[in-house]
Amino acid sequence: MGFPELTQLFKQKLFAQRYSPNSIKTYGNCLAKFLRAFDGSDLETISEKDIGSFVEHLLKTDNISDSYRKQLLGTIVKFYDLTYNRVLDLSFLYPSSKNASVPQYISQREIKKMLAVTENLKHRCIIKLLYGAGLRLNEVLHLRPDSIDFQNSLIHVQNSKGRKDRSVMLSGSLSKDVIKYLADCQPEKYLFEGLKNTQYSSSSVQALVKEAAKRAGVKKVVSPRTLRQSFAIHLFESGTEIRFIQELLGHYSIKSTLRYTQLSRVTKGTIKSPLDHL
Repeated sequence: MGFPELTQLFKQKLFAQRYSPNSIKTYGNCLAKFLRAFDGSDLETISEKDIGSFVEHLLKTDNISDSYRKQLLGTIVKFYDLTYNRVLDLSFLYPSSKNASVPQYISQREIKKMLAVTENLKHRCIIKLLYGAGLRLNEVLHLRPDSIDFQNSLIHVQNSKGRKDRSVMLSGSLSKDVIKYLADCQPEKYLFEGLKNTQYSSSSVQALVKEAAKRAGVKKVVSPRTLRQSFAIHLFESGTEIRFIQELLGHYSIKSTLRYTQLSRVTKGTIKSPLDHL
């Protein structure tokens, strides 16, 4: 299979895993650079040491940034996983994480104010999902009406980032709103739909979150990601153990979750959505 066909197949698999168009484009560009460098080589037999030499060459000749290096390595790891079912350990090639950004979050008081000023039922449900279940923006957009399991008080997130399915808690507060929303709006394919039953847009969600924060008097810039990070921070503050937070957030690596705070110890049965504490 030639490089164009490999790239197209890789993009198709990313699309099937519900990666955003921008993410797929970024992965595709990084893969093209990697494939050009190894043109004529047997990709299946390339070693981690070979990849290390490739990255070292880019650092010397192109002076690539830490951000681009992480994107490139992430692309290579995912490409080999999806294409050859081969797990690469390239952790030794990643830049130091000592300067990793600190997650941004807002207080429960500010969340409560945002909900209070949001009269639109659809918008309120979206904000509650982002904060009360810690979902990613793309995960909210891909929810379907049957993703909400009222009987077991769960939200089923399928084929999310990293090919992982997971279930997260359905807050009692959110459950009541979603029941009313389903009765009023009767969505068909997606839980949240735009015109002509199309998928609700990410820009619409970003705008409604920003507007709710502004109307609530929140001084910080608030995005859907801010609400997801607030979910994690508030669970930590309530004493939830980090490995459960990792599961709820859908993090592949515990390192991603460790950015939030230090370990605490509780049993999984005591976990409640922070939305229920408002």
